[in-house]
Amino acid sequence: MTHRYTQIDPHDALYISVQKTPGGVEELAAFMTNRRGVSMHAETLRQKLRRVKGQSMSLDLFELATEWMLEKQGGEVYARDWLLALNVRHGVSANILPPAPQHPNEVDAARQKVMEMSHLNGQLSAVAIEALSDGDISEADASAIVIECRKIREKAQRLERNVVRAVGDKARAGC
Repeated sequence: MTHRYTQIDPHDALYISVQKTPGGVEELAAFMTNRRGVSMHAETLRQKLRRVKGQSMSLDLFELATEWMLEKQGGEVYARDWLLALNVRHGVSANILPPAPQHPNEVDAARQKVMEMSHLNGQLSAVAIEALSDGDISEADASAIVIECRKIREKAQRLERNVVRAVGDKARAGC
């Protein structure tokens, strides 16, 4: 039976992210060996990532894997997906925000975010309606819905950042 990895399980999310990263498990094993000074074969690491034969990753290894992915091109997009999954599992809401760009007009930026959020809400509705149409929710369905929810939360937090900066800009201008 083939295991289907999802974004709702922290271990699965980490494995998916490592697979996306240039160099994959082999390069991560070499990185961990260099950092920890203890040799780790790529296949041993793969078993830990996949929780095969009772093996699993320690929190230290999760953190090292995250550090390694963040150093890689594009890694900032998915390196912390496992942490988001862990937070949700324990009732904590968290999002990773991209660096805050400066907008010449924060009000226009906020207005644009509201429009983008409307679009994202439509995408979430489409995914959720499809996922729930059979009266059941699979891990794949849950994973798809979670991904869309994260997009909305990130956009909402970015909107919040824009409106707070808009008020600050107004205060600094003496209005």
